[in-house]
Order: sequence, then structure tokens, then C-alpha cells
Amino acid sequence: MKAKHLFYTLFIFLFSLTSCENEANIDYVPTVLFNFEGGTNLVTTPKGIKEYTVKGSITSTAGLTSFVISTANAETGAAISVIESTRQTFDEPKSNYDFSYTITNLSENKAIKISVTDAEGEDFQKNFVVEITPAVIFSEHSDKKLESVDKYWGVFYAEWLYGRIYKSREAGQYAAEVNIGMENKNGKAVLISPAKHSLTFNGARNTKFGVTNMTLEQFNAISRIDDTPLKNLSPTTESIEIENGKVYAYQTQDGQKGVVYIQNLTGNAGSSDDPTVTATIVTKLQAK
Repeated sequence: MKAKHLFYTLFIFLFSLTSCENEANIDYVPTVLFNFEGGTNLVTTPKGIKEYTVKGSITSTAGLTSFVISTANAETGAAISVIESTRQTFDEPKSNYDFSYTITNLSENKAIKISVTDAEGEDFQKNFVVEITPAVIFSEHSDKKLESVDKYWGVFYAEWLYGRIYKSREAGQYAAEVNIGMENKNGKAVLISPAKHSLTFNGARNTKFGVTNMTLEQFNAISRIDDTPLKNLSPTTESIEIENGKVYAYQTQDGQKGVVYIQNLTGNAGSSDDPTVTATIVTKLQAK
């Protein structure tokens, strides 16, 4: 009796394994396929490109009854708003639909979401992302606090990783990226070349600074895809006294030109109690 029970148990176990194996070998064929020209839904454009045309086709076994494109968040993929001019409905379900849509004003990464419904009422979506190759590198956040005294945040600034502040003891590790220093001179806060800073370090780079007549509106108008406003800057001095709300020019040792906006300036460099001056800065620099 025990032998018979063991036989049936073994038979059921082997049958279960066979069933699982067969299920694992089943190939799932999607009922809707999105096919993009170039074979990918993520493209990177060369510098200076201001628009990109997305082309492709959609195939459906049940047939498509509707099609629409929405703008989407380039980071999360979430739909933002429907582009009404792209909306299509089909009285006769389409097994294949070709589409083309031009994404314009590529001053930053952009995305679209393509949505379709088939004759069985099923909804399908696919995103397409266009990444730009920037001509101008922005500091992403307007909270870069540069100090004139190495106290809380630091006296050196690097544009990489969208803007980083370093104390003097750290800056040497990132010497090739640090282009701006800040310190006090004659009771005034100044931007200064890292190579000329009183707390300079091995490998510190030479940077030139200069004044500009640029307004905040003109500063904000500089886009990631056009470095034309930066090309004619001609900074010449190793340090420059700064004022709140002003835009200053600078040029790195590699020849990249940029502008730095002093968004907020606090403290008194001439104070005998605490001469620390803090500058909240925003930079825009030509890409290498």
C-alpha cells in the first residue's frame, strides 16, 4: 500500500514538473507591437538640433480603433497633456498604422506617450524619449551656496554633476573640474581663479572673470542647445568683486566660456566677528 501511494505521489510530482516546463516554453506574442524607425524608443540628438521627428508603425492582431499622442515627463514617463491634433479614431479597425510626429523646441529632454485602443477594448501605451546633447551645461538647482571662508559648504565650485561645492580639503580630488573659487579681498567678497586662491591646491586651474551687462532675463533666456550668447564673452581678470543680483562672465583653463548669476549674497566680508560671505549662485557654461 505504501509502495502504491509512493508511486502515485511520484507520478503527480513528475507530471507537475512537465506541466511547468511546458508553460515556461510558451512564447507570448503581444497583440499590439510598436515599431519605431531606428528600432529604439530612446534617441540622443547632436548639439544644436532643435526638433526631432518620431516615425514608426503599430501593428495589432485585433485591429486598432483609436490613436493619440500625449506630451510626457522625460524622467518619469507620466503623461502630461493630450496633443489633440494627433487624435485618430478608426471606424474600421486597422491591423497596421503608420505615424509621424515632430517634437519641437528641444531646449531640454522631451518625451511623448503614444496610446492606442484595439477592437477588443484593450489599451496599450509606449513612450518615446528624445535626449538632447547640450551645448550649455546648467547648474540644475538654484541652491549652490559658495562661501568666502571655508566654513560650512566650501569655497570652491565645480560645474560637473550639475554643480558641486567643495571645501579646500576636498577640492584637490576634483581639481580638473573646479573652475571657480570665492574668498575675501580687502573687505569684499570676490570670485577668484582656483590657482590664485589663498587656499589653492595641487592641480588648481586658471580661470578668468569679467563683468557683463547681462540682465537676469537674458541669463534665463540662454538655452541648453545654443551657446551663442556665451561666445563673445571676454573675461580677463583673475578675480572680481561681486554684487547681489549681477551676472559675471568667466572662462575656464580649457577655453569654455560661461556666466554666473549671483542670486543671493549675504554676510559682511569686512566684519571682524564673522567675515563669511555666502553667495547662492547659478551657472551656465559651454559644454566641452
